[in-house]
Amino acid sequence: MTRLMPDRPPTDATPRPLWRRAGFALVNVWLVYHLIAIAGSPATIPPSSQLQRDTWLAVGPYLEAIYLNHGWHYFAPDPGASTLLAYEGVAVDGTPVAGVVPDRRVAWPRQLYHRYFMLTEAIPQTDDLPPGVRDGYVAALAGGLGKDLGVAEAELTRVTHRLPSMDEVRAGFPLDDPALYERESLGRHRCVR
Repeated sequence: MTRLMPDRPPTDATPRPLWRRAGFALVNVWLVYHLIAIAGSPATIPPSSQLQRDTWLAVGPYLEAIYLNHGWHYFAPDPGASTLLAYEGVAVDGTPVAGVVPDRRVAWPRQLYHRYFMLTEAIPQTDDLPPGVRDGYVAALAGGLGKDLGVAEAELTRVTHRLPSMDEVRAGFPLDDPALYERESLGRHRCVR
């Protein structure tokens, strides 16, 4: 009778050293902890249960130490309003210009759109800051318009776009309904110095 399975090579019966077994176990425990920390971190941000928020006590210091404490809650489940910077003014050559930062038409590199979006999100919302901080930030944004887009002078407006509530969505509100936008003038600025 012929054998269908080939003979298996002999196995090494020598056990692994204790330090290798312990190292293997520690690496696996760390991997499980790391995955739980990364996956569970967004759930710790309110609105969440008390148990989820208590999880931060176990994973927070670790995530902060390795700088992985990103606010993924920003994307879900309730991301909140977004901030845009609208401008109207004149270009260096004298032609009228108008636009919004970030510009949705930016296709490549896509990270450029995201970078501009993060800059507009950082516009301070209140005047409860030391004198000049908000004005300095807005002036820096105006300087960026001058450098990147060739704008000489512009009227800047902070545009806050809130998401519709669930009731508004059910009622048929479009995402770009004008009622969802709030405008706040940031003043007229020289963009080219």
